[in-house]
Amino acid sequence: MPPAHLALAYKRRGYEFLVITDHDLVSHPKDIQDETFITIPGYESTADSGHIGAAFVDKVVTPSLPPQQRIDHINASGGLAFLAHPGWRIGWAGTDFTRLQNYLGIEIFTGKVSSIQERSQRNIQLWHQVLNAKGHPHRVWAAAVDDAHEPDEMNRAWVMVKAARLEPAAIQTAVTNGAFYASNGPSFRVLGVLNGAISASSPDAEVIRFIDHGLNVVAEGPAAWAGYRPSGAERWIRVEAVAADGRTAWSQPFWLVPNAPRAEIVRSGEGAALVGSTLPGARVHVSDHGQYLGSAVARGDGAFVFRSERFEQGSHELWMMATAPWPDLINSPPTLMSFPAAGRAAGEESAAASPDSSLLGASR
Repeated sequence: MPPAHLALAYKRRGYEFLVITDHDLVSHPKDIQDETFITIPGYESTADSGHIGAAFVDKVVTPSLPPQQRIDHINASGGLAFLAHPGWRIGWAGTDFTRLQNYLGIEIFTGKVSSIQERSQRNIQLWHQVLNAKGHPHRVWAAAVDDAHEPDEMNRAWVMVKAARLEPAAIQTAVTNGAFYASNGPSFRVLGVLNGAISASSPDAEVIRFIDHGLNVVAEGPAAWAGYRPSGAERWIRVEAVAADGRTAWSQPFWLVPNAPRAEIVRSGEGAALVGSTLPGARVHVSDHGQYLGSAVARGDGAFVFRSERFEQGSHELWMMATAPWPDLINSPPTLMSFPAAGRAAGEESAAASPDSSLLGASR
C-alpha cells in the first residue's frame, strides 16, 4: 500500500499522528496532513543483527553497521531509536538490550508478531530486566506498534501521547520524556500521581494492576478508579489496565524518588540527635555550615536518627539530603534547617524542618 494511502487509512480510523517505518526507506506522506492529523518521518533499520525503528529522521543509516552505530546515527540525526520486536526470531540475542546504549525504548507488543500471549510476556520480562539493569538515569520506555505489512494488520497496537499540541516537536518532546502509554486495546482516562498515590482509571478495561520492579502485582483495583501508595520498598511501579479479553494498556514506570527529609533536633539522655523520616532504606546525608558530618540509614519504617557532638552547643545551619537505597542513587531535594542551640528536653520546643510534601515522589 502506498504510504499516502496507508496514512489516510489510519486517519480515517481516528489516529492523530503516524510514523511509517518502511524497511530502510524514509516515508513521510505530507499531503495527507491537516490540523487533525500529521505524519512523522521514519524508517526501520533492518539487519540480521537487529531491527531498529527510527522516528523524526529523514536520513537512512547503512543497515550493515553494528546496532550501536545505527542507534548513534539515528540520535545524531535528531531522531529517536526504538529496538523493534524483541521476540522475533531474527536479530536480537542475549544481552543486546542491556549492552546497547542511548536507545529510547523497546517494542513490548507488536501487532504482527506479539499476538501470542507468551511472547508478549517475554517482551515485558525483558523490559523489566533492562529497566533494572540500566536504572533511572537511562530509563527505557515501552511502545506498542502494528508493524502492519497488510491492510488487515492495522489498528492492533498504538501509543497514546500526552502532548500540548499536535505538532512534531511537541510529540517528540513528550515521547522523549516518557509522557505516553502503550496499548493493544484499553485506554487510560486517568494516569498519574494524586496525593502521593499512583492513580489510574480506564473506561474500557476490567481491572487496574500496579506492578513493581520485580514483576510482582502489588495491588489491583476496579478499572473505574484504583490507586496505590508506594510503601518505599519498590524501586519503581508501572500500571496496567487489563480488559476482559486480556488486551492491555501499559504505562511507563513511575520511579520512586525520595522527597526532602523531615527532621527535628531532639535532646535526650544520650545527647542531642537529629530525628526524622524519609524513604525506607534511604541514606540521609547531613552537613553543618557546609561541613559534612556523616550519614544515617533510615529503618524499614523510614525513621532515622543521626547523632553528633556538634549539636550540643552553638548555632547550626543544617543541610540534609536523602539518597534512595537502589543503585540509581536518586537524591532528594535538600532540607535546610537552622537552630541556635542544642534542641529541647522532653516537653520543650525543638528546631524542626518539615517540608510540605509527602515522603515519596514518583517520576517517569
